[in-house]
Amino acid sequence: SDRVEEALGDVPFLIMKSNGGVSSAREVAKKPITAVLSGPAAGALSAAYLGRLSGHRHLITLDGGGTSSDIAIIEDGEAKRATRNRLDEFTLRLPMIDVVTIGTGGGSIAWKSGEERLRVGPRSAGANPGPICYGRGGEEPTLTDANLVLARSPLLIAGGEVTLNKALAMKAMRQLSRHFKMGPLEIAAGVVEIAAWNQAHAVRSATVQRGISPHDFALMAFGGSGPLTAGLVADILGIETVIIPPFPGMTSAFGLEVVDLVHDFSISHHQREDDLNLEALGSAFEQLEQRAEEGLGLEGIPPHRRVFRRSAEIRYQGEAHEIEVDI
Repeated sequence: SDRVEEALGDVPFLIMKSNGGVSSAREVAKKPITAVLSGPAAGALSAAYLGRLSGHRHLITLDGGGTSSDIAIIEDGEAKRATRNRLDEFTLRLPMIDVVTIGTGGGSIAWKSGEERLRVGPRSAGANPGPICYGRGGEEPTLTDANLVLARSPLLIAGGEVTLNKALAMKAMRQLSRHFKMGPLEIAAGVVEIAAWNQAHAVRSATVQRGISPHDFALMAFGGSGPLTAGLVADILGIETVIIPPFPGMTSAFGLEVVDLVHDFSISHHQREDDLNLEALGSAFEQLEQRAEEGLGLEGIPPHRRVFRRSAEIRYQGEAHEIEVDI
């Protein structure tokens, strides 16, 4: 980071963090874990910003890429956060934008399972060789190939720089269809529908299983592949409104331009509701605000631009999971 800052001179060098804000590279270097999964977090913050512009403050985001799809919930214009997250077998006790990720994306491979059923993902063709229609040596049919065969995606992508090969995609669908004694268009439609159901199930796990009804939300789809299945996902979930940003492939990157500089400071402070010591609680928050003042000062944020948000992780006695509550 020192080399980059030296090269940039007076231009600020900020890095996205998973808590929904940015910080200077110098601050992030002190705690690199704060940048984990920050790309999906930027997408959720971008969606919240675009939702407010479009008059929709309650959103479900569908950020579909090449290998996976990320789902986040926006309530009243704010992306939901969580303080306990999992990364593989690790539990992260960090404030992070709450994102559910599944292995369904444009490069997800369609295949026949041992039960003679059609599956889509979680294996992916990746960027290299990529889907068969890219013409780079891919050998396994993908969701992108199915969309191309069904004319759901254009022949030219990346602003016309990449031409997709529909003949190769059709050949791949024809080979896959032989396993199921169906036509290539029929199997392609099945691949797209299964991908949509995979995404719909993920949305349900992020909403219904947490006491949220998806019917009350609009679906904002972005990423390279998200908008292609958005209509089907909305139909499955009974969502009436689908919003596609004008630059779906760059929506997450746009989020970097609209987020604030954010620091999180925490302290262990245990109290019971029936024996509250408000003076001690206030003193704990004052300690945190002093640390926050120092951090924002080092970042060059003037006092009149600073906003402090107090919250506490609260649980019922005997429970193992806390809920973050604004105070």
